[in-house]
Amino acid sequence: MELKFIICDDEKNSLCSTINRIERIIKEDNVKGEIVLCVNNPNAVLEYSKTNYRDANVYILDINFNNDINGLNLARTIRNNEPNSYIIFLTAHAQLSMLTFQYRLKVFDFLIKPVIYGDFKECINALWQDFNKIEELKSKGESDYINIKSGYREYKLASDEIFFIESFGPKLIIHMREGNIETYSTLKEFITTLNKKSNSFYKCHKSYIVNLNYITQLDSQNNELILSNGDRCLIGRVQKSYLREKMNI
Repeated sequence: MELKFIICDDEKNSLCSTINRIERIIKEDNVKGEIVLCVNNPNAVLEYSKTNYRDANVYILDINFNNDINGLNLARTIRNNEPNSYIIFLTAHAQLSMLTFQYRLKVFDFLIKPVIYGDFKECINALWQDFNKIEELKSKGESDYINIKSGYREYKLASDEIFFIESFGPKLIIHMREGNIETYSTLKEFITTLNKKSNSFYKCHKSYIVNLNYITQLDSQNNELILSNGDRCLIGRVQKSYLREKMNI
């Protein structure tokens, strides 16, 4: 996913300078992005925000416009449409920076005109790093979930909420931190799905899959694994030897 830059400034020289700087940073610093709008009229920005609010938008705005809408009001409307988009203010009036807090705009940066190129470059690179961290966390969060259908309902389960899975006829019983869920599937199909999300699951018995992170003890006499929540599940002879070696239990 790449950044979408929207620039709004009614000073022509400042607008052109910002465009050139963004293009240079994209080219030289390997920032993935493009300028999708550069205007001197804040109303055009509002129209863009109404229809493109799902994009990874970066708004670079002047505060003072020769218009009924000032930069702060423009940013407030953008923020209502786009809670997670980035906003950077450019202005010659440093004292206005405090107003961004009063408006609760969650501004990423506030740069004073004339903006030094080094400061501008540092700001955009910091924003790019922040964006990548958020995307990485999103990706990791999504990858840790599995979708389960139980009856007429569908569930999105976090893999670390699952303690073990038990085969019971044509059904699987998923034992979780908060109760159990039943679904029609096989252990073979289910472990294949789990292994795409996590390396924490192991088929410890022909009828059981266990989350290795929750094993606290091996009961060799009864061929059972004891989990951190007190539950027990069976373990096969071959699997017992493997876990003893792997987990030193």
